[in-house]
Amino acid sequence: MGELLKKVAELLGVPENLIQRSAEARADASGKSPEEVLQSWSGGETVEEVEETPQQETVEEVEE
Repeated sequence: MGELLKKVAELLGVPENLIQRSAEARADASGKSPEEVLQSWSGGETVEEVEETPQQETVEEVEE
């Protein structure tokens, strides 16, 4: 993961430690490996996004 991590950090202009933490978090969320996530960020294949279910707001009407 070292060389790929350096490449992605350089491409994005972000410190390596932040890239590593972000890749690990995305890997956990997507069921992929951190290396697969880094590969996608460096211009390789994309990693599927995990869809978040939006929460609906309920509005209660107040009678005066």
